[in-house]
This record gives sequence, structure tokens and C-alpha cells, in this order.
Amino acid sequence: MGGYIIIVMLSKPFMGALSDKVGRRPPIAFGAVVMGLPLFGIPFTTNYIAIIALTMVYGLGFAIVTSSTPALASEVVSKAFVGTSMGFLSTIMDVDQTLGPIISSFILASLFGYTGLFLSLTLILVFSSAVSLLSGAGKGIPKEE
Repeated sequence: MGGYIIIVMLSKPFMGALSDKVGRRPPIAFGAVVMGLPLFGIPFTTNYIAIIALTMVYGLGFAIVTSSTPALASEVVSKAFVGTSMGFLSTIMDVDQTLGPIISSFILASLFGYTGLFLSLTLILVFSSAVSLLSGAGKGIPKEE
């Protein structure tokens, strides 16, 4: 966790600046793929240093995604609902970070086993990346000013 947190803390400001330059959807999609790659490798890795490196790569992807999503959420709603959207996004993230490991361990691990758990999470992230890029999220939503 130490390597993961250090990477997240150091890279988030730069990833936020990147999303200001290139838009919100590309970093979110790219970050999801970056998060998926180490998840794919974790069940096949037994080397401690390699696992630390994989968690650091995951942390970079997490920083890319989480520095862009609040900005996107604030851009797709009217100014009157920015606080509401930020609160809703934070709640979703808290629920995800709390229930995700529980659901993964009880449901996915029991259905697919340890390796299948990580591979299914990789597929979810890659699928989410494609949906983010193809859906046009954040475009064409009328805003009331």
C-alpha cells in the first residue's frame, strides 16, 4: 500500500493538469486500462518487488482516473448542482471502496477463484474504458446556467 499511496499522492496533481489539457474522457479511459494491466499480472506474480511495482502502476491508473472524474462530474451539471454532483460522486466512490473488496472476495472469488477474480476485474476495467470513450460522457448534456 505504501508504494501505491506514494504514487497516487505524487501523480494526482499532474494527472489533473493533464486532464485540463486533453479533456476528461481520454484520461479516464486510459487510467482504467492502466489499472487493468497490473490486475491482470498480480495472480501470476510471486515476486514481492514485482507485486509492489504492479501496485504502483495500479496507483498511477487510479490517480489518472480520480483526478479527472470530479472535474467531469462538475462539468456535466449546472452550477446549481455542482455540490450535489460532488457529494454523489464521493458517496459512490466510498461505497465502491467499501463494498468492492467484499463483493469481490465473496462473489467473484467464489465463482472464479483467485486468478479469475483478478482477470474479471481486468475485464471490467477494460470494458469501462471502452464505454467511457464510446459513450460521449460529458458531451451533449445541456447545462442550465
